[in-house]
Amino acid sequence: MTTDILTTPLRDVLDLPERVTASDYVLNLQSGVAHAEPTLHQYVVTDGIAGAMDEALDLVATAMRAQRSSGAFVHGLFGSGKSHFMAVLHLLLAGNPHARALGGLQRTVADHEELLGKSFLALDYHLLGKESLEAAIFEGYLTVVRERHPDVAPPLLHRSEDLLADARTQRAQYGDDAFFAALNSVGSDDDGPTGLAGLGDLGRLTPGAGGGSGWTADRFERALVEPVGGPERTRLSQQLIRTLFTGYVSTGTWVDISTGLRTMTEHARGLGYDAVVLFLDELVLWLAQHLSDTTFIQRETSKVAKLVETEMGTLPLPMISFVARQRDLKDFLGNTADGAEQVAIGQSFQWWEDRFDRIELKAADLPKIVHQRLLQPRDDDGARAIAAAVDRIRHDRQAMTHLLTDEAASTEADFALVYPFSPALVDAMIALSALMQRERTALKIMGELLAEGRDHLRVGDLIGVGELFDAVVLSPAKPLTPDMRRRFAVAEHFYANRLRPYLLEKYDVTETEAAALPRNAPFRTEDRLAKTLLVSYIAPGTASLTNLTAAKLAALNYGTVTSLIPGREASQVTQWAREWAQKFGDVVVGTEANPVIGLQLSGVDYETVIERVQAEDSPSNRRQLIRELLAEELGLGPAEGFRPERPFTHVWRGSRREVDVLFANVRETKSLPADQLRAEGGRWRVVVDYPFDEPGHFPSDDFARLNQERDAGLETNTVVWLPHFLTAARMQDVGRLVLLEHLHKPRMFEANASHLAPAEQEPARLALENQRKALREQLVRALREAYGIAAPRPEDVDTGSIAANEIFTALRPGLTVRTPAATTMRDGLAQVMDQALGDQFPDHPRFEPEGEEVRRAEVRNVLTLVRQALAERGRLAGLDRTKARLLQRVAGPLGVGTPRENVYALSATDFRWHGEFTRAVADTGRDGDVTVSDLRDRLAPTGMATDLQDLLVIAWAALTDREIVQYGTVLREPAIGELKPHMALRQPPLPDAAVWEAAHRRAQQLFGAQPEAHLSAAALHRVAGTVRTRAEQLRAGAEQLERALREHQGVLGLSGDSARMVTAVRARELVTALRRGDDLALVTALTEADVPEEPQALGKSLSTAGDVIRGLGRVPWDVLRSVEALPGGAEVMAAVRATAERDELHAPLVPVLDEATARANRILIEATRVTPTGGGAGGGGAVGGGGAGGSGETIEPPTSGGGGVTVTEVDKVYLDADGAEASVNDTAERLARFVRDNPGRRVHVKWWVE
Repeated sequence: MTTDILTTPLRDVLDLPERVTASDYVLNLQSGVAHAEPTLHQYVVTDGIAGAMDEALDLVATAMRAQRSSGAFVHGLFGSGKSHFMAVLHLLLAGNPHARALGGLQRTVADHEELLGKSFLALDYHLLGKESLEAAIFEGYLTVVRERHPDVAPPLLHRSEDLLADARTQRAQYGDDAFFAALNSVGSDDDGPTGLAGLGDLGRLTPGAGGGSGWTADRFERALVEPVGGPERTRLSQQLIRTLFTGYVSTGTWVDISTGLRTMTEHARGLGYDAVVLFLDELVLWLAQHLSDTTFIQRETSKVAKLVETEMGTLPLPMISFVARQRDLKDFLGNTADGAEQVAIGQSFQWWEDRFDRIELKAADLPKIVHQRLLQPRDDDGARAIAAAVDRIRHDRQAMTHLLTDEAASTEADFALVYPFSPALVDAMIALSALMQRERTALKIMGELLAEGRDHLRVGDLIGVGELFDAVVLSPAKPLTPDMRRRFAVAEHFYANRLRPYLLEKYDVTETEAAALPRNAPFRTEDRLAKTLLVSYIAPGTASLTNLTAAKLAALNYGTVTSLIPGREASQVTQWAREWAQKFGDVVVGTEANPVIGLQLSGVDYETVIERVQAEDSPSNRRQLIRELLAEELGLGPAEGFRPERPFTHVWRGSRREVDVLFANVRETKSLPADQLRAEGGRWRVVVDYPFDEPGHFPSDDFARLNQERDAGLETNTVVWLPHFLTAARMQDVGRLVLLEHLHKPRMFEANASHLAPAEQEPARLALENQRKALREQLVRALREAYGIAAPRPEDVDTGSIAANEIFTALRPGLTVRTPAATTMRDGLAQVMDQALGDQFPDHPRFEPEGEEVRRAEVRNVLTLVRQALAERGRLAGLDRTKARLLQRVAGPLGVGTPRENVYALSATDFRWHGEFTRAVADTGRDGDVTVSDLRDRLAPTGMATDLQDLLVIAWAALTDREIVQYGTVLREPAIGELKPHMALRQPPLPDAAVWEAAHRRAQQLFGAQPEAHLSAAALHRVAGTVRTRAEQLRAGAEQLERALREHQGVLGLSGDSARMVTAVRARELVTALRRGDDLALVTALTEADVPEEPQALGKSLSTAGDVIRGLGRVPWDVLRSVEALPGGAEVMAAVRATAERDELHAPLVPVLDEATARANRILIEATRVTPTGGGAGGGGAVGGGGAGGSGETIEPPTSGGGGVTVTEVDKVYLDADGAEASVNDTAERLARFVRDNPGRRVHVKWWVE
């Protein structure tokens, strides 16, 4: 491919029309048939058209065989050749030899040879302008019959009552002689067709008043009284039409559609035809012109179905109707009809659909037709040139995708056929043509575009979609429906009165100059893109125009948008679209890099709303708007109280920093005194100036103020942000946005839009809201340029008053702020603060990621791992990934040990701050003590957060074995955030090694302390803490055990040197000694306590004291004391005393006591048995009686004082068989006590079993 080929004039490659007339590329069906030769010469037969012609002829053949009427819609898009198709079909049926010889139709003609031999009366109808369907059909029939059969009386297709009434009037007025002479002046053709079948030969009427076979008064009167359709009435009507009332043929009232169709086909049969074929063109367009007349629509649509389904049965001849249709009638309604009306019309059309076949002229054939009719290369060189142009575009895949977007799913081959148009343009053109009168066909519009570009189009020029706006919207032709006419008018008004003037002003050209600009001039390109957007508004839903992104908008006008970097054309389109949206609220642009661009035209004059709030545009409101925009961009928090500063939160090297941001005019000492330039509270301050000032003031005035303050000695942690000034155009935008933001406030729009009609208020509000958003977005971009974040553009900012390296000025000596490389203002300020804080705290650890804050929870977790490492001799191994990552993020940069993958090491050599803290101890001169404040002073230059300082102080204290003390109290493992400046870190007193070793061993043996690796304050604290806690838990048990043993030592046979008693006393003394206060005293006491070399018995006594005490509490001591004298009792007590003598470790006491209690109870019960003296239902015994056993008799206690026995009490004890051991013990003890309290008396016991 060479450049020369692409720059070749297109007229040298294609045969471009010089001009396009009103009739070009628009075929009227009737004229197409009348001028058969050019019609057939221009016709392009594709495979799809041949198939459709087959379907049409098959439909005719089927109707002929069945001798019934049928019909079909010839469906196709505007410009698809429906009229041309029907004209060729007409010529085929009419026997035109040239039609039957058409290339591409030979197989079709051969397959239907027999059918085409029939005689068809083909009638063409152009319905536009007709008053009714029957008027069109019947008048057309009469016209054809008059032309082809002038000597035949026409059929009666109008109502004859008025005709006959007028005849009576004329007869009375002129008399019979004159009337009948005129009536008989033309012979009637009784031998020809009359419109009625089966009349026979009534004879030829000859002139003469009432004579012979002519019309006489008697015959006239007989005809008048015949019913409608009577033979004589019909002959009279025909004769009147031929002689006295010839105007009734084309005027008057037509008969109803069913009657007329029957009459018409009967007449045609009399003429010798085999069938009648109707071709109805523009039927839907004709109906669409009457959409406002619902009665007309419903009446006429109901007639269409009668073309195939009459109320009078089968017609005399088959009648086949072909109806051209491109859209459903309801599609023309738009917003002009309510839902119910749309449904009703849709149902009427569905009535047709159910009765008509459908012959579709496929859209896929359109490229071939266009190519054949319009775009045939002149020669092979021309074909190669077109192929080269298409190949160039084919390599741009993104553009190619957009250019192939259409309803027909076009291919690259289709693109080659329609070049220099694109399938997308053809798709849009068809959609626009469908909205217009039939004269604006797709082919005609394409021809006009080619004629217009004849002198300037080159082979490499693709005609853009935007070119359709002038060809369609600005053309004299108007849309079909009122709704679309309004839509076109709104689009034309917006372009002519707002968009076009804006572009002319922007490029500083006049209309005359604009017309002379070359095709690719920026003005022409932007104008073309804007027109494309308007086309998408006019034809919404069109496949090629939906989802109109910047890239797609550029592609649809391929080759006209230029970019320094290939492939970046969408950026230029986006910039222009955002400028439109900024200027007009009707344009809507998305926020993406490749945004969707839309148009929401309302036609409402919303500028009148703006005019009502002009007073709101003041310098103070402009400054307030800039503050709000900047605060939002910077992500500032709200001001606190009455302070003018607003907080900016920034995470620097993992630590959160608060920065005070103040908006002010730096040069004004009154509004910005020197004190407000000074940072305070340890926070940095940023003073942000405005990108404008009062007339006569410039950024140089702000620099002069800063130099003046420096000369006065001002040194502070403050950065001053001095922006470029906005251009006059952007300041106009600021003023406009002030007004729009005011209207955006609650109830402000309603208060200022009351003059608009209610239906206009919402569109106006939406348009203003769209403009507010677009202006806000545009102004934010301009502010980024003004404040040095984005590259400045001359249309937005004035860069002549301040250099780029002067935008940031630091009042801290030695600090020079570099211009940040950021995309947002927040990021830019963050980078400035990185520089400022880095200059202030160069030694601050760098935590990664730097922008993520090291939170307290993370610091606490690190401290836990530090303590674990120190407890493990300074090394933690086998760390999981989470802990290892945490140590690498926090402990590593902080210098607290060395984390490596899954191992963490911590020692004095791994602790970065060990030397600094050790020097702090030496510098204090307080005998080795150092305060938290002393250590924080050493860390202050790093700028670390307090939590990180706490971690370092606590870790160093643990590493160097120091206690943290507050008011004399040692803090055991203080948490992050708990340290106070006055707290002291001191070396704790520790026991000597021998004491520690002994105490540590006894703590593990007696109190379960964990083993410690080495002596340290922390280890001392842990061991002492465990011992103290456990000893306190055991103390009450030890004391109670000793007391219980002493209480029952007689029964148990214990003495002072019994092993159990000795151990109990030691245990009580030990836990008592361990109640001392500090850790050192406790471990000393533990070492000095009377503990045997093998303390296991002592430990067992301490740990089981509670269980033993509870066991002693269950023993019936009186029973044990009483049972010793009874048989077997001594043996029981001997076993008890033998066990009690020994340590619990060697002889558990509680099981032996429980067994002794059970045996004592059995002995006691056995001892109470006596020989029974009588029968009974129970059993009983007597205490003190001799003998055991019994026969089941019950001895009743005496009820009187006989025998010297006095019954003072009868105890009834009820025993539960389940778990009764405790009750038995209790009863036995009560019985023993009763016997003891009544010496010498006999006690009787009674029991029974249930």
